[in-house]
Amino acid sequence: MGHKAKSKERKEKRLQEISLLRTIPYADHQRWWSKETIAVVTGGNRGIGFEISRQLADHGVTVILTSRDASVGVESIKVLQEGGLQEVACHQLDILDNSSINQFCEWLKENYGGLDILVNNAGVNFNLGSDNSVENASLVIETNYYGTKRMIQAMVPLMKPSSLSVEFDWCSAGLVVSQVPVGSEASRTGSALGWS
Repeated sequence: MGHKAKSKERKEKRLQEISLLRTIPYADHQRWWSKETIAVVTGGNRGIGFEISRQLADHGVTVILTSRDASVGVESIKVLQEGGLQEVACHQLDILDNSSINQFCEWLKENYGGLDILVNNAGVNFNLGSDNSVENASLVIETNYYGTKRMIQAMVPLMKPSSLSVEFDWCSAGLVVSQVPVGSEASRTGSALGWS
């Protein structure tokens, strides 16, 4: 068997293993989450954010997906609910707008008391040659760095007390996963990610 055939065989075997893992239910002692676990997924109305929202809801987490356009968020929720996932909600959120972030925080606190998981998925990318410009670079930095930073700063005070808070940050350079004990100096200041 050649190198390519062996590689293809390994890939197929791994895909089968992943498929099997998705069908095996978690034992109670393996689950740290429940339907009372609240996950916020920014940019959860399409693409990777939508799939993250779907997967979290499929595993029994209550998911709040956000979208700049409220009507698009509502349509995304309908798709998830038609797929049998009921513990999902949506809210309008523009991470470039401080008043939008503040309104979302108030709504989240009032309706859910806070959150357990933050998935900072909202972002923009202009990697096509014709779209590269100073203006687009500024928008990428403002959205992907400063927007994410503002969300973390706004959400940390709303993190529910637990042994561990989980935050996922999608960056154009890769994925950053931070596990920070709630109540620690790092969780209060955001210094786990080098932000103060």
